[in-house]
Amino acid sequence: MKTRIYITALMSLLFACSPKTAVKQTSYHESLAGYVPDYSQEAGEIDRRQPVIAQTPAEHPVSDDSEGLAKQYASFKARSENSYSTMYSIQAYSGTSREKARSIRATILRQFPGLMPKIEWRQPVYRVKVGQYYNRLEAYSTFRELKRSFPTTLIVPDKVILAKEIDDWPQER
Repeated sequence: MKTRIYITALMSLLFACSPKTAVKQTSYHESLAGYVPDYSQEAGEIDRRQPVIAQTPAEHPVSDDSEGLAKQYASFKARSENSYSTMYSIQAYSGTSREKARSIRATILRQFPGLMPKIEWRQPVYRVKVGQYYNRLEAYSTFRELKRSFPTTLIVPDKVILAKEIDDWPQER
């Protein structure tokens, strides 16, 4: 047993005292000259004083109907597969009680006559939501007012289906 201890101590002393060998660092250098294209002018020098203008005839008639194009683009965009947009609403209540949802809606109508709360029901939860805003910052002022009366008020994202025709789009919110 003692011999093992002595051998272990001797081995650790020998390995601890051995000089560390460092790998010699060399810089890496590779020539990419064979892969770079040669842009030197050979036979015909380009006259740099006159700009080169290519004149290509239009394939289709050109019109200045930018409003019509904007309508077509908006209509196409509305009909596309991704016809959803993320809007933000203020959720004043979320729970299973229909009576409580109705009373909170009535309270909001009394206290804040400019707001139009709506009750959503997705089984088994009733939600009272107010407004549709493009971003959280826009909803924040109304959120602060509602938060005083309803402490559980939240700003929540909603997916809104975009109108299918450009004429159906509301002009004002």
